[in-house]
Formats: sequence, structure tokens, C-alpha cells
Amino acid sequence: MNIKRRAINNVRILKNSVSSLLSYGFLLVFSIISSKYVLVSYGSETNGLLSSVNQLFSYISLLEAGIGTSTISALYKPLSDRNTEGICDVLSSSRHYYRSAAKWYLLCVIIVSFIWPLVIESSISYISICSLILLQGVSCVITFWFTSTAVNYLLANGRNYINNHVHVTGTLLTYALKILICVMRMNIVFISVSLIAVNAIKCLAYYLYLKKNCPEYFVRRMPNKSLLKQRSSFLLHEISGVIFSSTDTIII
Repeated sequence: MNIKRRAINNVRILKNSVSSLLSYGFLLVFSIISSKYVLVSYGSETNGLLSSVNQLFSYISLLEAGIGTSTISALYKPLSDRNTEGICDVLSSSRHYYRSAAKWYLLCVIIVSFIWPLVIESSISYISICSLILLQGVSCVITFWFTSTAVNYLLANGRNYINNHVHVTGTLLTYALKILICVMRMNIVFISVSLIAVNAIKCLAYYLYLKKNCPEYFVRRMPNKSLLKQRSSFLLHEISGVIFSSTDTIII
């Protein structure tokens, strides 16, 4: 039995490694291509705005920092012991915290979407910038609410290649829609609308896979806050890492 489990783990490691390598390669190429189309179609100002908005959301997403790492850490033992009840307890607790974070995330997005256009100088209209931020924030809330726990579960379970497949497919579709929007010279707000559509497709992909292969994921139990008690420590670690690596960007 141990030999069989070791063989399964080795296959999963190989799948994870190959999928990660291929995904980074594809995303790098398409990222360069899509950026070129944005520059040609809308100019450097719009490209800079989109980059700054993405950077802004990377900071707001710190609201969920700690939940994911503590979830993965808490899942290792019940997964190793094949303790279905323990797995369901951790997943229910993780889902509870993610959905709580999603509410605060949405509140921050609403506030930022109205304030950010006032503090930057841009020829792009206030309503366009506001809508761009708000809609992109909604797409992130969808991720928090529906897929973040699933991503962490598959990662802890050694099936990160599934995450890579969904992520790469979703990102390539996002780039394709972005290029189409650029070619058609549509309002940049439609870029955020496309993100919502792609995230909805990713939610469906995770649902179908987990429904077929991981039925325990859908078991609902009362959240046990003690299972993710390390989330505050992980949050401080994430924040310190961002400050250390992004101080120059924040100042600029």
C-alpha cells in the first residue's frame, strides 16, 4: 500500500512540475502579446492604468493572506490520515473565513473605486476608471467566495496540476478576450467584464471536477475557528514579505 501511495505521489509531483513549467511559459508569451495590443490600441496611459489597478488589487488581496496558507497547513494531517471528517471540518472553516474576507474585500473595492480616480491624473473619464476598478473587484470577490478553498484543497492534496490547468486556460481566455476588445477598440471597462465571465467559467470547472472526484468537498459542517488559528501569523508574514519586496513600487 505504501509503495502504491508513493507511486501515486510521484506521478502527481511529475504532473505538477510539467504543468507549472508549461503554464509559466504560455502565460509569459501571451502576457507580452496582450500588453502590446493594449499599447497599440489605447496608448501607454491606459496600459499604465491597467498595470496600476492590478498592482492595487494585489495589495487589497492581502485581506485573504493567511487563510490560504493556514488552510493548506491544516489539511495535511487529515489528508495523510484519510480522515474525511477532519478534511470537511477544515474546508468548512476555510470557506467561512474566505467568505467573510470577501465581504470586506468588496467593501474596500467600493471605497477605492470611488476614491482612486480622484487622486490620479488621467485623461480617462472618472466613470470608466471607477467601473474598471469596481468590476475587476467583483471578479476577485467571485474567486474568494467560490474557488479559493478549492484551490487550496487541491494544492494540499497534491493535485496542483488541476489548478494550473484551470489557471492557464482561464488566463489564456482572458488574454484572448483582452486582445479582441483591443482590436475592436471597445471601452476598457469591457476588460473587467471579461474577467468576471472568465472567473464564472473557472468556478464551473472547479465545481464539475470536485463534484466528480472529491465529493467530500461539498460536505458542510460548522466552522471550527481553532483549526485555522495560525492565519494571523501567516498574514503578518505575507504583509512583511510584500513590504520587503515591493517598497520601491509602493513609493513610486
